[in-house]
Amino acid sequence: MLLGAAGYFSQSGAYFFALQHAPAGLVALLLYSFPALVALVQRVVFKEHLGRVKWLAVVLSVGGTVLTADLSQGGATLPGVLLGLLSALFYTVYVVASGRVSGRAGPLASSTVILCSAGFSFGVAMLVRGPAFPGSVTGWAAVVGLALVATVAAVLLFFVGIQRIGPVNTSLVSNLEPLTAVVLGALFLDEQLTPRQVLGGVLILGAAVMLARADVPRASPEPPAGGGAPGAVPG
Repeated sequence: MLLGAAGYFSQSGAYFFALQHAPAGLVALLLYSFPALVALVQRVVFKEHLGRVKWLAVVLSVGGTVLTADLSQGGATLPGVLLGLLSALFYTVYVVASGRVSGRAGPLASSTVILCSAGFSFGVAMLVRGPAFPGSVTGWAAVVGLALVATVAAVLLFFVGIQRIGPVNTSLVSNLEPLTAVVLGALFLDEQLTPRQVLGGVLILGAAVMLARADVPRASPEPPAGGGAPGAVPG
């Protein structure tokens, strides 16, 4: 419950407050530094062996995010930058702790408890600050979509990923999110897709492909006909 009430709630709160004091591109870039932080924590604290391929994937993924994020807008303030960094730190703790918990409880149970406890925390915050409900059907449809698809389904699948491929790989694959946002913006909102963003997307996809290939087990050589050891002379 602490993961939802404190971790998920704190990360989301820091992120949305950061958006009030800094451009969205900068805030997204700060948040999506978390895969590198997760890799460092797993290596330093839990002594996980990552290998050169995973470290290279970390560099490619973070570098791709730097290229993909829109940093052309001005207006960044120190509180916005600090809140963006705080959001990344909270999310790092959330991901690492989730990796330790989900293996015992399972993805469905873990995501259910976290979402319920986070919902309780957001409910308390709403009572303190006052509600701000959408004023149109379109607004309510967006809220429902955010709740069911971008939150419930996303958190559940994230825990499935952590259980199957670990916190570091799941964090790196999550860096497809800003790339997806850029592509969808170009397709549906007529936003311009720059060569820099295309290059960033190639780096992020390259990191994901590297991880997929690195985790494919190598096929062991088949024993020779007759069941003897390799190199043995049949009797």
